[in-house]
Amino acid sequence: MSAELNSSHVLQILNSQLQLERLMPALLDMVLELTGADRGILLLYDSEGKLTIRSARNSEKKNIGEETFRGSMSIVRSVEQERKPIYIPSLPVNQDFGQTKSVRAARLQSVVCIPLFPSQARGETPLLGVLYIDSSSEMPGRLKEEHLQILQGLANHLAISIENAKLFSEVEKQNQEIEKLNRLLKNQVDQQAGKIVEMEILLEESQRELGKRFGLGNLIGKSSAMQKVFGVLEKVVSTSATVLVQGESGTGKELVAKYLHHYGPRAGKPMVSINCASFNDTLLESELFGHRKGAYTGAEQNKTGLFQVANGGTLFLDEVGDMSLEMQKKLLRVLQSGEVRPVGSEDVFHVDVRIIAASNKNLRDLLQQGKFREDLFFRLNVIQIQLPPLSDRREDLQLLIDHFTKLISEELNRPLKPVTSKALEKFMDYSWPGNVRELENELRRYFILDSEYRFEQMPSARPSSGDSLNLSELEKNAIVKALDSAQGNKTRAAELLGLPLRTLYDRLKKYGIA
Repeated sequence: MSAELNSSHVLQILNSQLQLERLMPALLDMVLELTGADRGILLLYDSEGKLTIRSARNSEKKNIGEETFRGSMSIVRSVEQERKPIYIPSLPVNQDFGQTKSVRAARLQSVVCIPLFPSQARGETPLLGVLYIDSSSEMPGRLKEEHLQILQGLANHLAISIENAKLFSEVEKQNQEIEKLNRLLKNQVDQQAGKIVEMEILLEESQRELGKRFGLGNLIGKSSAMQKVFGVLEKVVSTSATVLVQGESGTGKELVAKYLHHYGPRAGKPMVSINCASFNDTLLESELFGHRKGAYTGAEQNKTGLFQVANGGTLFLDEVGDMSLEMQKKLLRVLQSGEVRPVGSEDVFHVDVRIIAASNKNLRDLLQQGKFREDLFFRLNVIQIQLPPLSDRREDLQLLIDHFTKLISEELNRPLKPVTSKALEKFMDYSWPGNVRELENELRRYFILDSEYRFEQMPSARPSSGDSLNLSELEKNAIVKALDSAQGNKTRAAELLGLPLRTLYDRLKKYGIA
């Protein structure tokens, strides 16, 4: 009965608590229910690096005394030292651990004990902790090897839940520290106005350190919109599910794909990317599926397609909404069959590829317009992630600015150059039609030009709330201003806007700009 808990219920339990002191007994109760064990303990390392019991529970969901596990600590120490799980189906006859007084007194029959590794453990990374359960029941209530397998299968999920709870605790602690600093700042201002600058710097650095907590991989954000994105990513990253990422140009769609690949189960395999909008049908078919020598004019040698190159890994199809209906049909055939036939060849190759597709166009709108196949849409839209434009997550600007200034400083091998209050005011008042990519490019200009940098070179700023311009008019004005600044050079204008050149041409056509 207890082993029949479904995966969604398990995940619900794991995600139900963010506070570590509440999470640990909940984890033990779930494990005991799942295995039918009588008792369990969860041990974690304290600040001094000592493995200590943090929670001890019985099958009645009650706390029990830590001293009752004294005889079992030799098993725990063995798992800690060997970094390998221990399963003892018949403890009374075990020569190593079955002869202690406490084991005999408790009439223990079987034991499972496993190490818990950090979720991103590599090599000899220190353990996160140890999970121990035992049973005093005779057959058939005795713990079985399948219970060991269940715990090993859950180990990574348990570790992630514990790490998230620790992270939440650290964030709360830092929040408290920031509140304390705020109070201290107010007192210092009241007492010594001359020290206000020093205290502002201290507060800013504390907030910046806190800001580092808000992100996944290279994705940065503390806004509610990005936190929703992170929530979906954390659930899907451990799977090989097909993902459709939608959002405006420059919002970070490729970063999502890289995160899902490099932190997912296919991390050791290739990740290949292609922008579907950059090729005509003939070349796109050749790029994706490969071709044989002589298949068409210019095919002077055999070419391996990206599906075969990415076999076992991930294929990122960027701007999939720009595919022709004929190419959509060919792509769908491969996704359905898992078989690739190079152009001009009779050979068929089976491939196992995870697909992550992206589009800056709304594919549902394209469906209604008859420009996108419904069957392909539903094949790609298994998990959908909608990235918000930067204009909808303005509270993330400071975090992003801190992130990029550090990266650019390291890239250019120059001292860290904080954005001045005057520049920051300009940045905060700008609409960023090119989104995060435009922000990064503008900060790079800010670094490189240094004293030559002029704010008036930026496209027009976002209007006040009383202005009647809508978003389309804003974008059009920004493009016109960029073209003026670039003296009509479209490549340079695209760089100023932080847009791909093809996207700029699309916008020029959309707004009828010559």
